[in-house]
Amino acid sequence: MTITKSISITVDRAHLEEVSGAILHAVLFQRVLGNLSAKELAVLDVAVPAIDNGSIEGVVVKHAKEVSSTASDRATLALVLSENKLRKVNHWFGFGEQEHTEQIPWECWIINFNVLTSKSENHKQIIYHNTQSDLRKALLQIVQFTDEHKEHIPPIMTADLSPFPFHILVNPPPIPPPNRSNSPRSNAAAAASRALTGEKEKGKEKPNDQAQAHHNSYFTAPLHSIARRITRDTNEQE
Repeated sequence: MTITKSISITVDRAHLEEVSGAILHAVLFQRVLGNLSAKELAVLDVAVPAIDNGSIEGVVVKHAKEVSSTASDRATLALVLSENKLRKVNHWFGFGEQEHTEQIPWECWIINFNVLTSKSENHKQIIYHNTQSDLRKALLQIVQFTDEHKEHIPPIMTADLSPFPFHILVNPPPIPPPNRSNSPRSNAAAAASRALTGEKEKGKEKPNDQAQAHHNSYFTAPLHSIARRITRDTNEQE
């Protein structure tokens, strides 16, 4: 079963690339789970945890640029984490079985951006501070969710930096094309589409149901250094 987490953030178009990159970095920092080196980024004067690795940074930068260049007034990023599972399949010619590795998604992050274009310097400052606040809240949500949801994480079977393959999709369609090949990216796209469909169904809940769901989803802040730091920053900002 694929666990889904959705985050929404309002951002000035001028800052979409760096903010989207910050969210991806923060999720990967919590979920890569390999032998990693950490670093800290400053995005809109907010401290963002990241993995100090050129390959991962290159993937994040590539997709942050893509979402920034293609966004209208809405944009979506999906980050899908998978595990490699060895399966036995019938040989093409019917002679016995052969082993096949398939990537099975276990967690999907949907990041929705409400993209605004500032119309004046005063408007720009208002959006900047709103985006700054949303980014802090998003970072705290990431820490809370990853601390609270660990039981579904598959066992780590490798010493690689990234034991779990991940795929990033820019503006994934709500209905993916037919997945005839079971390719890793097709499986990730299918998981993202299911998550987006779930978001739409959730949006149809009655107001009372939504209020109860919000109440039940509240988590007390975990004893985590990054969470404490983000919480402190938010309190100082207020």
